[in-house]
Parts: sequence; structure tokens; C-alpha cells
Amino acid sequence: MNIIFVGPKILCEAFKISGVGTLSLESKDDYDVLLDKLTEKKPSLVVYDSSIYKKLDAKQKKLFDSSVSPVFIELSQNGSSNISLKDLVRNAIGIEIK
Repeated sequence: MNIIFVGPKILCEAFKISGVGTLSLESKDDYDVLLDKLTEKKPSLVVYDSSIYKKLDAKQKKLFDSSVSPVFIELSQNGSSNISLKDLVRNAIGIEIK
């Protein structure tokens, strides 16, 4: 399983230490090429910092919200997330687990 973390440089360094691939987003240019870089790396799971979601354009947000492969999971600093694990599973496998 290829896992990529997308977020600020400081958090990327922590994920690198644990062996997870990273994409650091610091400048506007980084956001512009984000989808191209994700396509190159072909991850099965993308974990992203909640602070970057606000800076994404509409096309990127749509991919993050609706993609089945890769699956996108928000890492929230305050413990709340826009989407539940239940919704992620339903999107990934197409059925609801009760």
C-alpha cells in the first residue's frame, strides 16, 4: 500500500521519519501541481492536513471529496473532520457497513 501525506513542510518531516511518502505544500505553485504529483506517485491512500483543504481549488476539492482510488483522509488538528470514517468506507467499497 502506497501512502502519501500532503501538508505543510513541518508535518511532512514527521511523516517522512515514519516511512510515509510526503508532498509538502508551501507555495501557490505547490498547490497548482498537486494533482500532477499525486498522479505520478499513484498512492492508494492520501492523508492530508485539514489546513490545506481550505487552500485547494474547486477541482482539487472535488477529487479529495469524491475519489475512491486513492482514498483521501483528513488529518484534523482539533479532532473534527468533514467526513466520517463510515462515509469513507461507503465511498471506497460502495456499500454501507452497519
